[in-house]
Formats: sequence, structure tokens, C-alpha cells
Amino acid sequence: MNQHFSDAHEKQKKSPEKIELVGREMPTLQSTYEQLSTTPDIKVFSSAEHIRNGDERRVISEREAIDDLLAFGVLAKSVLEGHMHDEDRYILEHINDFIDSIHFLSHEAYQEAIQGLAVEHSKWLKEDDNRRVRFLVQSSRKVRSQWTIANDIASAISSEVIDRVDVMTLEELSGEPDDSDCKLVLADDWSVSGNLLAEDVSRAYRVFDSIGVESPIEINLLVARQDQIVEGIHTIEKYVNEIKPNHPNPKIVAYFQVPAVKSIYGYEALPSGSHSSVDYGFSETLSRMYSVVERYLPIGQEVHVPYVAKVIPKYGYNYDS
Repeated sequence: MNQHFSDAHEKQKKSPEKIELVGREMPTLQSTYEQLSTTPDIKVFSSAEHIRNGDERRVISEREAIDDLLAFGVLAKSVLEGHMHDEDRYILEHINDFIDSIHFLSHEAYQEAIQGLAVEHSKWLKEDDNRRVRFLVQSSRKVRSQWTIANDIASAISSEVIDRVDVMTLEELSGEPDDSDCKLVLADDWSVSGNLLAEDVSRAYRVFDSIGVESPIEINLLVARQDQIVEGIHTIEKYVNEIKPNHPNPKIVAYFQVPAVKSIYGYEALPSGSHSSVDYGFSETLSRMYSVVERYLPIGQEVHVPYVAKVIPKYGYNYDS
């Protein structure tokens, strides 16, 4: 691999004051490149431009997706050698910083996180035969990551206690006699701003109130940033304080830890993965870089938004279209 990768960022210390970390620090893309899958199983928009995804699609491997990104970085640096406005130059000068900061949730890492979270639920269930775990998902999230991840974690829970595990929509929840021994879980891959999770927590509490359920909420994340681990996810805390004054914030459990970022609109990449591309802090940043590269390319030379920014999730409504 001849493309650019500088020294890995300095590892940050664990400080799990607000989020319980049950796994480990997530390796950088640099350190996991050789382990990336070479099996073509990721569907992407293959001719995407800044805003338009285009109609062309192809199926590629994790290795191909990252090689395409690295090739884009080389092209971007070559464009820098030309004349451009200061603002455009500033955008492309950070392409290496962006690539170096990527933490990529590969298929292998995804399964590790799923298994790690499932182990925690298995232990909890085995401590008391009266306990249950229910993963809750808003019905509107069935075509988003929450439904898939909830089902994947639930399926990985020990066969010894799997009969006490359910996955259901919030709308299907009812106030049953054993709810006091039931852990209600919201799951997702990660949280950029906390808005979606906060909306889910808010909706869950409203449903709980309507049916008389008092069980605590636990949130499971495959990946959490260091700033979230130390400071919590403020949007969730804000919603809880508004809806349930003096009520404890939901317990948040994450498997992987990644470094904090100064800004989701800057040039440090938020974690992304082969199952789905993160919008802000990843895909949107690469799209901006693409716009500058495309503007300064010689006539006749073509470029596309890197494939890794345009992964089509298998759970998405447009995967088979």
C-alpha cells in the first residue's frame, strides 16, 4: 500500500464517566488495512457527485472502498500543486489529516462489537431467571440502522437465555406484570449529535407513561467518541430533563471508543463503516473535497465522490432499487 498514511494518532486514555465502555479502543484505519475484507459485498453509488448520487451502482469489497479513498487522496494532493483560491487550498490541505483520523467499522469490527454487547446482556440475564431484555425501535426506524443492530445484538445473546430476549417496535410494547424485571434497550451504531437518540428516548418515555411502564432505558452503541464517554451525550440529557425532571439519564453502554473531534464540520473524520456511511463529519466532508477536486481537474479527466462515502445500507429502502 503506497498511498499516504502518517503515524497513527496518539491513543487517548479511557475516562468512562458518562458512558460505560465494555470493549476497547477502536484501531485506526491505518492499523487495520491489511485485515479488510477482499470479498465484494458492499453496494455503493459508483458515480456520485457532490449532491447527486447518480444511477450507477456497483458491489465492491472493503479493501476496494479504502483503496479508492486513498487514490482520491493522491489525486487531491496533485490538484493542490495547481493554482487555486485560498479557501479551496485549505480544504484539500487537510485530506491527509482526514484520512489519518478515520476509524472504519469493518465487517470484522462490527461483529466484534455486536458480540461484545451481547455478552453483557447474557451475563445480566444469567444473574436472575426473572429478567428479560427488550430491544425497542421506533417503527419509523425499521429502514435505518437501529432495527438491524438491535436484531443483531439480540441474535448474538447466549442460547441459554435467548428465550428471554425480544425485539419489538415501541408501538408493540405493553405494560406486562414482569416489566419491573425487564431492561429496555435502544441500540444504534453510533451517534453524531445525539439528536436521533434523544428523539427515541423522548418517544420511549411518552409510550412508557401511556402504558404505566417504569423500567429504565439502556442505550447500546457500537462506537462512542471519547468526548461522549467523558461528557455524555448532551442532547439526550436535555430531552430527559425536559420530559422527566429529576429522572436519571439512560445508561449508555458502548463497545468501541474512538478519539474526540473538535468539530463534526472540521477535518477529523467521525467513525464510519462498511455497513453504512456517516453523513456529517464523513460523507459530507468528502463531498466538499470532491467539489474542489472536480473544479480544478483538467478537461476530460473524471472523478467521483469516494465510494466509502456512498455506501448503500442493506437495511435501506433503496438497497434493491
